Amino acid sequence: MMSQLRQEPLVLAEWSSVIANSTGIPVEHVVKDFWITESLRVMASTASENRVHLVFKGGTSLSKGYQIISRFSEDIDLLCLAEGGGNSVHP
Repeated sequence: MMSQLRQEPLVLAEWSSVIANSTGIPVEHVVKDFWITESLRVMASTASENRVHLVFKGGTSLSKGYQIISRFSEDIDLLCLAEGGGNSVHP
């Protein structure tokens, strides 16, 4: 379903309208949230394949990742840590 939404703008528009009508969320926010989620999914997958660590931080991480706050963010905050880059991740 996600790939269909990515590849078919009319299907994404239809589903976004359905969601907007049932939740009261503006359709523009529904579409933007879809693309933020898709961007994060692709970046996480690509980073994992290439041994790069992505740190997802900021308000969007608190909202989408942890459901600590309830808000719509305009952006995503990421920190990219690559091997040999001078930074490291400590679990």
